[in-house]
Amino acid sequence: MSDDIGNGPRYRAIILSAAAGFVHHIKPRTTPFPEGLEARIELWDSTLTTLLDTWDATSISTGLVAWGIVPATTNTIPENSRYRMYLTYPTAPALPYLWAHGQVVRQQ
Repeated sequence: MSDDIGNGPRYRAIILSAAAGFVHHIKPRTTPFPEGLEARIELWDSTLTTLLDTWDATSISTGLVAWGIVPATTNTIPENSRYRMYLTYPTAPALPYLWAHGQVVRQQ
C-alpha cells in the first residue's frame, strides 16, 4: 500500500439559494497565506465543458480568503453545475492549487 502524494483537494458541494448571495471563508490550515495570494471559484456546466462564471475572492489576507457574491450573480448558476476553487500562490512561476471541487446544489 502506498500513500497519496500531491495536493488533496476537498470534495464539497456549494449550496446556492434563490435570491440569496454566496458567502464563504477559508482560513489557512497551518501557516498564514502568503502576501500576493490569489483565489477564485470557477463554475462549470454539469459536464465540465463550458465555463459559466468565475468568482474572484472579494477579500484576501494572510489569515482569511473570503467571497461575498451577490444574488444577481448566484441566481444564474444552475443546479448540478460543477465548481473548482483555486488558490494561486505567488511563486515563479505562479502555482495554482485546486483547493476544493464539487457540484452546485440549489436549496430554494
